[in-house]
Amino acid sequence: QVCFSGASSQPYSLVQDIAAAARAGFPALEIWGPKLEPCLQRHSVQDLAAQLHARHLRPAAIDFIAIDLSREEPLAGAMADLRRYGEVATGIDCHLLLLIVVGRRPELSKEQALNYLAKLMLPLCDAAGRYGLRLALEPLGRDPLIPGPREALEIIRISRQDNLGIALDLFHFFKSGLPLDEARLIPPERLYIVHIADAPPRDPAVLKDTDRLWPGEGVIPLDDYFAVLRDLRFDGPISVEVPNKTYALMDPDTLAREAFESLEEFLTLRV
Repeated sequence: QVCFSGASSQPYSLVQDIAAAARAGFPALEIWGPKLEPCLQRHSVQDLAAQLHARHLRPAAIDFIAIDLSREEPLAGAMADLRRYGEVATGIDCHLLLLIVVGRRPELSKEQALNYLAKLMLPLCDAAGRYGLRLALEPLGRDPLIPGPREALEIIRISRQDNLGIALDLFHFFKSGLPLDEARLIPPERLYIVHIADAPPRDPAVLKDTDRLWPGEGVIPLDDYFAVLRDLRFDGPISVEVPNKTYALMDPDTLAREAFESLEEFLTLRV
């Protein structure tokens, strides 16, 4: 199911995202977490649920919470955000929350850090489960700890949490320079959501999120990536996440429409 990501429209509010995504033809929305607090200062969770329902828009996920390994209490921020987002998720019938890992513990080797993260997943996944949430761990491009699915799967294997899976961001996968076979390692039942974007023709190592382009407008071998998704029989959310500052100058409707048309054209031409 195709989604519009609120990360693509960061200058605009969640209410504007809902209206624009629905008018563009999206059946689902990936909510950008930082937009929730200002929205809830003016609207109740019930109001938010009603707006989504009225627009026939499914809340596919909330993006994101972060474990910060540089902090003395690395779960403090993630737990606080999980509780905050969990209450909203329950009220709007959303069942997926994205998770990233930031910061470092220099005293830990990579293997030790992955084992440490796996232990942190136990209370985090337990708390998420109380809200009926699954957690999608997102590997980040060129990250020294979790650059791709292999490391995320190791955390999942060690932690043995039923509600922990992967968010596969194709831009980050490309930036990490990983072979396609690494994506094939993901068990279909653990692939919860896919982010799609393209990239300009430059060294992947120096790419930034703001360099993202609409699907089909750059050099990422998206055809090859989608062949893997078909092999995995992935049928979950495919979210257009393109926080390009130039695109963000568009009005909300134009931005959402271009996102929808780029994804629709890309998928149609490759059926």
